[in-house]
Amino acid sequence: MIRWLFFLLLVSNTLFAQSNNHSLLLQYKDSVQSSPVVKSYWYNQIAYNYNLLRKYDSAKVYLYLAVHSELKDIPDQKAFIYSNLGTAHYSSQIDSSMFYYQKAKEIYLQIKDTINLALMSANLGKVYNELGVYDRALENLLEATLFFEQTNDLRNLASCYNTIASIYSKQGDYDKALNYHHLALKLRKSLNIPRQISATYNNLGILFKKIGLYDSTLVYYKKSLEIKRHTNDYLGLGVAMNNLGSLYLEIDNYDSAHHYLTQALHWRKEANDKTGTSITLNNLGRLYVLNNMPKIGLKYLLQANEELKNLKLLEELKDNLENLILAYEAMNLQSEALSISKSLMAVKDSLLNQEKIESLIEMQIKYETEKKIREIALLEEKQKVQEAQLEIRQIWIFTLVLIAFLLLIIGLLIYTRWNKEKAAKHAVETLMQELHHRVKNNLQLLSSIFSLQSRAIRDENALEAVKSGENRVNAMAIIHQKLYRKTGSRLVNINEYITDLVDELAASYGYNNDNATIKTSIEPLNLDVDKVIPLGLIVNELVSNSLKYAFPVSSKPYLEVVISEENALLTLNISDNGPGFQSESISKNSMGLNIIRTLGRQLKASICWETNNKTSFTLTLNLPPYGKNKNTYR
Repeated sequence: MIRWLFFLLLVSNTLFAQSNNHSLLLQYKDSVQSSPVVKSYWYNQIAYNYNLLRKYDSAKVYLYLAVHSELKDIPDQKAFIYSNLGTAHYSSQIDSSMFYYQKAKEIYLQIKDTINLALMSANLGKVYNELGVYDRALENLLEATLFFEQTNDLRNLASCYNTIASIYSKQGDYDKALNYHHLALKLRKSLNIPRQISATYNNLGILFKKIGLYDSTLVYYKKSLEIKRHTNDYLGLGVAMNNLGSLYLEIDNYDSAHHYLTQALHWRKEANDKTGTSITLNNLGRLYVLNNMPKIGLKYLLQANEELKNLKLLEELKDNLENLILAYEAMNLQSEALSISKSLMAVKDSLLNQEKIESLIEMQIKYETEKKIREIALLEEKQKVQEAQLEIRQIWIFTLVLIAFLLLIIGLLIYTRWNKEKAAKHAVETLMQELHHRVKNNLQLLSSIFSLQSRAIRDENALEAVKSGENRVNAMAIIHQKLYRKTGSRLVNINEYITDLVDELAASYGYNNDNATIKTSIEPLNLDVDKVIPLGLIVNELVSNSLKYAFPVSSKPYLEVVISEENALLTLNISDNGPGFQSESISKNSMGLNIIRTLGRQLKASICWETNNKTSFTLTLNLPPYGKNKNTYR
């Protein structure tokens, strides 16, 4: 609904710019009866159209209503109100105009309305130009110019060029002023906007008159006049012809001056331009006085005097009184000239006082302007600091969010990898369990085969060979059983393993604590499986030999197995109370002894036999430490 109403307002605004402004204004007033928001829109639009009519006091009334209405909470409408207030105060309170344009600019900057932001910069440039603060004027105008150049807004760009030219002209930099006037003229010609082209020609004429190039002044004044004739600009015709007449009067070309000044008087009366009419009457009076026709000149001068007094235009009245003195002196009317001289002195005093007042006002305005400029600069600085702080805060928030996101990603990757590794580990464990199970079954199968074979064999030597094979398989089965219980570990407790092995061997030969003495003294060492297997097989061979050969011939069979460790040196000692044997009787072809020698070389161990009246076997082995764990070796 509001959007539709705003569309109607825009359409109405377009229509209002046409000829029937007064009737449309009445329509606006008749419509001020809707909701508060709609009413506020109308206030703003009525004020805008009063500005178009140059009825600034009426515009202010509606703008003050709008600024305290619901529109104050709508940024773009609030900025539009401030912009209209700047326009309404431009002709009477230039410092207030600057204040409101600046407020509008700040809002347009916040809402990023770049078009209106540039327009406010252009308006501020004109205000600062009027105040004589040329550096700030150029700063704002060049800012606006840059935007209009980028957006190809040629109409507003030409207006900016025109104001910049005015600034350089006031500063006496006529070359730059001329350059910018020509830039404005080029753009206005490309846009084909005759009135603005005419205004630029007039400005060029004024500039050349300042420089003293009267021929160029005449050229541009006449070009301006020609356009005004084609566009039926009656008010402009009076201005252009008065300018030409004044110029001809200044260069003593009285005939041409008379022609243009009489035409100017006609058009100014047609346009009801009272101020312009009185100025042209004064110029005509001076022309007749200088052309030795003081009586005719006096008639024009007295008409001008009456109008200027009514209009209270002191500067123009001063010029008029000076011309009247010339006329009376030319007519030898000294008393009248003296009387006018007294009036002239009074006017000059008034002008002096007025100049002082204006000077004080100008000083006050400049002071207030500079104060407001400083306040605005301070506010802008604070705003920049706040924006910087906000930007830093946003960077921190973004950084923290990014870090949190990265940590989440890393966490997910770690979790995914952990799950995969867990699954892989589980798969490996499953495979290893299956492998261990099959190895266990195969070892049991081999042991069973040896056991079955031994039952069918009657030859003692063959039976012993099969029995030895069965014991060796059982020795490896015990190691496998120990490893199978410790999934993922290569370490075997040598105390548990050797004790179990000795007990099983004794049982297989029919010995126990009732009919034999079997002792084990083994330190609780953890050895790598690569050491335990050969060590277990050596113990298997030696204990089997004792059980087979020493125990049957002894009345009190005795066997002792000792394993000790000192300074990473392992010592294995196995002894029995058998009759022993001579070293030369040890056959190199004995399978068991060959196995012991081979396994000893594999372990890089030293072997020592004692065979006097008993059998004692000693093996020494260096053990590399396994990490920092106590009693654990490779």
